[in-house]
Amino acid sequence: MGGMIANVVNWLTPPSLDATPDELQSYRWRVTIYLWSGGIVMTIHILWACGFFAAMGLPGFANAQQVAELKDMQVRREVRTTERDLRDARLRQCLAVQANNAEAKQFAAATIDYLQADYREMTGRPYQVPKCEEM
Repeated sequence: MGGMIANVVNWLTPPSLDATPDELQSYRWRVTIYLWSGGIVMTIHILWACGFFAAMGLPGFANAQQVAELKDMQVRREVRTTERDLRDARLRQCLAVQANNAEAKQFAAATIDYLQADYREMTGRPYQVPKCEEM
């Protein structure tokens, strides 16, 4: 593979300053061919990614519906994780109240506030933190 890359680099290396007009014209054609072939390959790749070759058995990489489903699944996973973290923080807060530990209680309250903001941003509603008796 290294030899192929070296050949391409040599093929695209500009001629010396004392090159003949034929050598300059040959170099211009090589660069033109290289640029056009790169553009064609990129265009084919974009068409393939967008699903334009589905009729030929080459489906696109991902359509908008699949991306939306993956995003929804990820949001649901994050909501569940945040709910679990909120319950854990509430439990720590309740234990801190029972132990009369002001510092731990304050830390748990700050954690709950932070997680509540995340939960509200994801769901559009606040999380109903359970009472200590329900924990």
